[in-house]
Amino acid sequence: LVEEFNGVSLSITPKEKSGIFTFTDPELQDKITGLHEVQGFYLRETQPEKKKKLKAKTHDLLIDILHYHLQKIKSAYFSELKRIEDIKGRIRVKESVDNYYETEKAKIDQKFGFNFIKFEKDLKDLITGKKPLKFFPFSLFFADVFEKGGFDIVLANPPYINTKRGIDTNLKEIFKNNYKCAIGQFDLFCLFIEKSMSFSNIICYIVPKPIINNENYQVCRKMILENGLEDVVIGSDIFKAASVESCIFLANKNSIKSISV
Repeated sequence: LVEEFNGVSLSITPKEKSGIFTFTDPELQDKITGLHEVQGFYLRETQPEKKKKLKAKTHDLLIDILHYHLQKIKSAYFSELKRIEDIKGRIRVKESVDNYYETEKAKIDQKFGFNFIKFEKDLKDLITGKKPLKFFPFSLFFADVFEKGGFDIVLANPPYINTKRGIDTNLKEIFKNNYKCAIGQFDLFCLFIEKSMSFSNIICYIVPKPIINNENYQVCRKMILENGLEDVVIGSDIFKAASVESCIFLANKNSIKSISV
């Protein structure tokens, strides 16, 4: 669901960002293209040892891209911080000093599209293996598919995780900034549905039955209807041991009908 690492896109066609930095730097894009190529070799390789080496090379190239971006903007970022620190030193009232610095630093973080200190710490944790990847460069790992326009069909049983069950606050904000379905007490399965609609004409999902009438899923229902809902199967025995009833739906953009619920 998250394709970026602290603002660095690994998409084949990265989105333009607000602020002074966009990710259209030629050298950076060359590195990303190289990563796509190695990933392609990895996906097509059948020999276990060669596949293992290509996987390690993919990881190294990924780290190189993130490190390149970090170094690219490091001097500019700290130049901005020095400017506000110089001004802070001339302010005499302590309360005003703290308020000024926090406000201006937040503006700098927004301008650069990320928090530098967090970026550096997360990158170190990624390199040392202290923390697992908290993002998945989806269009990178399926580069060949996206170059041909996307998937023919997506079949999925996505995770059922509601935001009230303890999803990380920062992650929740990322979801809200990137998904229309991420409103209210949303569930991750809705985000998977929304994402799959962006790269496949036909989708078939097994999801919790409450999607049919729960107010938190209203936006998701509307998106499914607008993308050609064809069939819904409701039953209590889809998963024998499940604690929540499920349903199966099929939507096809090629046969969009006028449906109201």
